Amino acid sequence: MQENQFKKWLESKGHNSRVVSSVLSRCGKIESELKLDLDKEFITDQGTSLLEKLKYSADDERHSRAVPRGLIVNGSIRKILASLKSAAKSYMDFKKGSSNKVTSNPKSKSSATVKAIDKNDVVDFEYLKKAFGVWLDEKEILSTATSIASYRSYINQLHDGYNEKYESGSFENVISAYKSKSKKDISKAYVDVIVFINEQKQVNRKKWTDIGSGFNQFDSFLNEEFDVEGYETDEKRTKSVKEITYPEVTPQKITKEKKVRVSRAISTAEGVLEEFSLKELFNIFKNRLKTQSRYYPASVDLLFPVRLITAIFHKAKDKAFNEWMMSGLRDMIVLGKDEAYRFEDVEKMCFLNDKRVMVVLKNSKVFELYTYNAEGKKVVPLRTQYKGDISIDHIVSLAEKMKKHKNELPAFREMTQIYHEFERASATKLNPRAERTWKNDLLKKYSSELCSKKMRNAILNDLNTLDLHYVLMDQRENSKKGKN
Repeated sequence: MQENQFKKWLESKGHNSRVVSSVLSRCGKIESELKLDLDKEFITDQGTSLLEKLKYSADDERHSRAVPRGLIVNGSIRKILASLKSAAKSYMDFKKGSSNKVTSNPKSKSSATVKAIDKNDVVDFEYLKKAFGVWLDEKEILSTATSIASYRSYINQLHDGYNEKYESGSFENVISAYKSKSKKDISKAYVDVIVFINEQKQVNRKKWTDIGSGFNQFDSFLNEEFDVEGYETDEKRTKSVKEITYPEVTPQKITKEKKVRVSRAISTAEGVLEEFSLKELFNIFKNRLKTQSRYYPASVDLLFPVRLITAIFHKAKDKAFNEWMMSGLRDMIVLGKDEAYRFEDVEKMCFLNDKRVMVVLKNSKVFELYTYNAEGKKVVPLRTQYKGDISIDHIVSLAEKMKKHKNELPAFREMTQIYHEFERASATKLNPRAERTWKNDLLKKYSSELCSKKMRNAILNDLNTLDLHYVLMDQRENSKKGKN
């Protein structure tokens, strides 16, 4: 075992001296008691057979399966073998070298950009945990350093608990599902974690409710971090401005619920997998609005840089943009089978095991969530167990709105011109839609122009001119619109 190099590698991952000492001790125990050399195990099959030997499931424990010959175990066999396996896996990851590390963007402390990696790369959980804290601050989801530290702690506890119950690296496999960008894999991984959290709530409800809240924010972070939604689908449908224009939903068609109590409620017998309060839903959908950047070169040559606008107002400590988004969310339309409701009337949303999504209003009325289909005509039941499958769509397409008001949007025109100037001066070709890769550098260079009170007021005036309205929609149906 390359003890000194391995020790430095562990320290570079942010582990404290106690953890480093423990991992080294466990690796030493493996070598001395199993009479093997970890370096030779790596050369043979990258440690695969050793890790298999150290597996010890709940079923093995029930049937009192013997431990590997020579290994001395005092205490819980399953826990001790899990800790040894975790240490061995860490050593094999170290041996794979540092070329697969996930690295942050050195240009900006506030950038949480992850280096492009393939699915065989090592997941750097410690880096992602730190980037998660930066993201919570940038998105103004949490207002204090203490609360941000708490949420990072929740994810750390979830990571350790999940790996302890299953096996070392299981939570990293969850993150790998997000890296794969496969909605099917992400949905399965998300549900697996939620089921695990629900099981732990039976032991400590308060602790695991907090951890569940932390994971739901971590899910949003990972979707954005790995660009799960991507840019291609939207680019395809905006090239020729083929976006669907939904029939305008007027206030007369929206049911404003009276404060009347009704008897029916969601019961545990219906198999509630997960539920979100109105406050949690506001945070979830506000995050979506903050990533909905658009660029329409063909129709109006205007950039709609939501990430940049968010950063401008955040840098100026101006909450006006946040208030504008909250106002739009309050009036967002939530569809039932025969009626539409305002989002502000919702009390909570429940995801059931049978994939129905039930909405509970503040007056206790319960209805099943429906969605427009890809053609924007039929209203169909929305089926999912994963909150990421519910997206926000414009009732009237943003492309059409910007085309209609293209001569009345001076702030968006100026931001687009600044972007083109920045692009011309850049040494590499920029993608206007990949806003996360250039917004920090652009903001730093043009801070005085973009963060002025005059510009912030102009941006708000342009947003009010566009008069945007939203509807909750099945993300999969939304994506199909690019294929029509």
